[in-house]
Amino acid sequence: MSLLGIDIGTTGCKAAAFDEEGRLLAYSYREYNMENVGEQIYELNPRTVWQKVKEVIYEINSRVKDNPVIALSASVSGDEVVPVDKDRKCLYNVIMSMDKRGSEELSIWLNGFSRRDIYNKTGLPLHPKYGVNRILWLRNHKPDIYKKVWKFLTWEDFIHLRLGIDDTFCSSSTISRIMLVNIESQTWDEDLLSHVQLDKSMFSHIVPPGTMVGRVSRKVCEELGFIKQPFVVSGGFDQSCAALGAGITKKGMAMVGTGTMEAIVIYSHEPVLSEEFLNGNYPWNLHVLPKSFNCSATNIGGGLLLKWFRDEFCSQELDEANKEGRNIYDLMLEGLAQKPTGALLLPHFAGSGPPSKDPDSLGGILGLTTSFSKKNMIQCILEGITYELRQNIEFIEKNGNLPVSSIRAVGGGSRSDYWLQLKANITGKPVEKPLFSEAGCLAAAILAGLGVGIYNDAAIAADMLITIDKVFEPDWNIYNDYSEYFQTYKCMYPSTKEISHKLKELRKSSIHK
Repeated sequence: MSLLGIDIGTTGCKAAAFDEEGRLLAYSYREYNMENVGEQIYELNPRTVWQKVKEVIYEINSRVKDNPVIALSASVSGDEVVPVDKDRKCLYNVIMSMDKRGSEELSIWLNGFSRRDIYNKTGLPLHPKYGVNRILWLRNHKPDIYKKVWKFLTWEDFIHLRLGIDDTFCSSSTISRIMLVNIESQTWDEDLLSHVQLDKSMFSHIVPPGTMVGRVSRKVCEELGFIKQPFVVSGGFDQSCAALGAGITKKGMAMVGTGTMEAIVIYSHEPVLSEEFLNGNYPWNLHVLPKSFNCSATNIGGGLLLKWFRDEFCSQELDEANKEGRNIYDLMLEGLAQKPTGALLLPHFAGSGPPSKDPDSLGGILGLTTSFSKKNMIQCILEGITYELRQNIEFIEKNGNLPVSSIRAVGGGSRSDYWLQLKANITGKPVEKPLFSEAGCLAAAILAGLGVGIYNDAAIAADMLITIDKVFEPDWNIYNDYSEYFQTYKCMYPSTKEISHKLKELRKSSIHK
């Protein structure tokens, strides 16, 4: 028998099956594309996502016939909502986390609550990216669609529904990212719901991560190739799941997950809801472990930026990779230098994450010369993303009394030894690489096992199942070199903020002419 972990991300979904000892039995991945339908307007078709999820599940089932899946769970991107009607049909594309819509709706909150009130209640700094503000946008701008809504679902309960679960359930870890759940009680906050005139009946029932919520329907089992009728177990928010799948279960432990976005996640027994963290726009999330929290900071120009460069400027490398059967990113990163490029890239191509959290910040690069090559540019992208990582680690350490002794790296970016060594050299922290990099899938499988009683404690299971493959120690000479550039890097956003905002205004005015 096996446990199935599903990971639904911004530009792709994955699934992996494991036996009880954590051995990987099968893995599958499908990529999909967001629709960039306007200036800072990003959508994702939920039907496309479900089709790709079906494909990865079917592929897994075709490869584990001797170890059929008995339970499954999902790790999901947590800031989006899927509006569905009573017939369980999707009513509108999913508005993605980097989309600007919902900004105008923030004034609704400030008419009754301060930013401090909302942070104390939810652990989330007031921002348009959270699901409730997209709901309010839909109510204000698409009233005909809003009137038809039966439920606003996260990706987690949306998948449950498609698997044939009659009622809707969602883990506290995932649904808290809508910005309507009290971080202390882990229940719907009635004051917040009342203020924005939403009823909790429009959402799923909140359950702890690792709770059995039903079984895959027989009809769906036939469609997806399940031999047995597996149990469906509540999962969690992708960053919290990745933390579990990386073994981040104790105070001060940190994980960096590099996928479409790059996120640093640091474990704590309690949220630090200080003025510094509020002003820095750092969210505190419910971990998938009981009485546990994590602080996260997301660089929304992470792997998405490298993918952009791949698609726009690396057609020759892509052709070569396809001919040789190689990974395109391995080819792109091959032969990069160990020393700094001498240029600085601000990776705010889709706005910025903490501590500035500025949706109108733009990407930029300084220090170009005529000798700057394509390889230099690729390395400069990696450096810029990693400078952001160091900036966030230093902030959280200083203001949260949460020292980071080492970092565990997971996600697609962790497959590159070069990038992991670069992370160590820029941050000055040892970087540990687990044997299996897809921590979200592993965590979801652990939660599935918890739900059916195979494991009694998710943290103990993670410690038992996770093996560290390599450790990348900082090269202190290179660290010192990068530290000099990092001090200048920290000036880039403050120095370019007004220019970025002015460019945004000029773009808007030119669009409307």
